[in-house]
Amino acid sequence: AGRWAAQAEATHYRLWVTDWIIWLPQAGFWAPENLRRVHGQGVEISARLSYQTKKWRLSGGGNYAYTRSTNQNRLNENDRAQGKQLPYVPLHRATLYAQWHYGPWHAQANWQVTSGRFTTTDNDELLPSFALWHLGAGREWALGRLRAHVGLRVNNALNAEYQNLRLRAMPGRSYQANLVLTW
Repeated sequence: AGRWAAQAEATHYRLWVTDWIIWLPQAGFWAPENLRRVHGQGVEISARLSYQTKKWRLSGGGNYAYTRSTNQNRLNENDRAQGKQLPYVPLHRATLYAQWHYGPWHAQANWQVTSGRFTTTDNDELLPSFALWHLGAGREWALGRLRAHVGLRVNNALNAEYQNLRLRAMPGRSYQANLVLTW
């Protein structure tokens, strides 16, 4: 027989900020811009579930964030940014993950999705949403007081094309190997 465990957490927040400074690209360099007043609010939710037996453990969970951050002022009568989402702040972001442990072995899968992000204060330009898969596995050893962990990880396993900043491509599939020794 195994043992179940569950955990969940939710947070709601609101903030009102005067003189919010954001940095945006301007003709080849980044420059500060004062938005004067910003209203931010959101919800963050996380949950985790695990099942453990004497030989193995399976766990999984997820996180979700809804972030609404809007400019509250007009700088002049032609300013179309009032009430619009701040640049590069995704409205939705979520992560799901699963982990499996069997003795000294472990494996994990992680899926992250980020909604589209506006690149301008008037929300005229939008970077598309993207999803990434990360996969990994490893093993641990104990040799007296010395402990060793060897792991392999594939980041962006499906080789998704995406941008966090406009016209700045992010890495495709990459591989990571690690060795951690502790004593």
